Amino acid sequence: MNQIVIIIVSAGAKDGLCKKLDEYAGFNWQKSNQLALIELPRGIKKAATYDFIDTEIKRLFPLQHSKTTFDLWVPDDVFINTALLDKKGKYSISPLVSTKNLRKSDSLNKKLKASRLDWLSRATSVLKRYNYDTINEEQVEHWLDQFKILNAYQIGKNLIGLFIIPETNEIFSFFQEKLGKNNRILAFHEDKSLGKSGAFISTLLSKIDDNSLRKAHEAIDDNIASQPIFIVEDGLFSGTETCSILESLQNKKVPPKVPPLKNIENINSKQITLHFAAVCDLGLRNVMSYLSANNLTNIKIEEGYINFNVSNNTPEIDPYIFQELHNWKPEQKQKAQELCKDIGKQLWRLYISQKFGNDFDQNKWPTARIELCSLGKDGIGLAFAFTHSVPKATLPIFWARGEVFLNVNGHNKKIYWEPLFKKIS
Repeated sequence: MNQIVIIIVSAGAKDGLCKKLDEYAGFNWQKSNQLALIELPRGIKKAATYDFIDTEIKRLFPLQHSKTTFDLWVPDDVFINTALLDKKGKYSISPLVSTKNLRKSDSLNKKLKASRLDWLSRATSVLKRYNYDTINEEQVEHWLDQFKILNAYQIGKNLIGLFIIPETNEIFSFFQEKLGKNNRILAFHEDKSLGKSGAFISTLLSKIDDNSLRKAHEAIDDNIASQPIFIVEDGLFSGTETCSILESLQNKKVPPKVPPLKNIENINSKQITLHFAAVCDLGLRNVMSYLSANNLTNIKIEEGYINFNVSNNTPEIDPYIFQELHNWKPEQKQKAQELCKDIGKQLWRLYISQKFGNDFDQNKWPTARIELCSLGKDGIGLAFAFTHSVPKATLPIFWARGEVFLNVNGHNKKIYWEPLFKKIS
């Protein structure tokens, strides 16, 4: 059974302790669903503290309240009805030093580290989900050393704290419920150019319903089968890859990303739904436009397990990681965004030129397009990976490498940038 830590403080002590938690647990600790702080109202009687704390926890954790235990951390100058809390069995009590000492000493930091709730432990617990590299605390600190050189350690720390890697079992449960057991065909794209994604999806789907599982092009080509076809992919970000796959199926792309259909007209008549684990609204809009322009209105797209909104149906892109919902301080957000753009622009240029080698076409990749991708493909600006791959919509500073030139304290400095994810698909 999972346990959530709740720190109980007296009236007026919340703001000071929040600043310490920002430092020790990471600036987004309040969104972690692992840690919370409850401030008792001024003048509350000890006998009434149980009802107040219980009500607040129900409000903060409505879904977890009935199936989770809570460890209450209580400074020794805060007086609550511990007897009643203990009796209910849902709450355990852990004493702390006084509120004043919590703010001045290192005891809170040590307590958080012991409970694996400090920022580094929490970040590493997410990053270690990546299957194709071993990312431990030492590697995280090594990556952050680059930000120290740039006098931007806190920025790097914040970026790490915002990184998302959904667990495979979460995605499995989502698709298991979404795809159901009705009369349908489950399908996946099989091609080497899709890297680890095709293998990941096919393995996942085989566990859901191996009997109805087929390769997408074969399912669409089948003139006999009439069931709806659910084609499953891992991510829809800019929409470029999905559109390329659709082009390939219609034999419009050379070389094709997936095998072309033998019966191309079937793609217009079959009942097809595209399912993704992660969906970005920019990619959704681009693919929907493609479907409409190519008379493929029979193809539908479902929302993902994780959904990123960066465009709100406007031409302007609001990079996800720098949005207001992530609680950046205004001055720090601007510095972080400028730094990531400066490094990312140089890294993307290196990546794209190495990817195409002698076939690199500067006309297809003008400076403006490269700058657009400085925060990830089309400026989407994610801090996101699957357990099997890192999408190019994620900030290049996480996955790209190479020499970059930066202005540090008025001096040009050359740095060989090392990525956090050294092995990507």
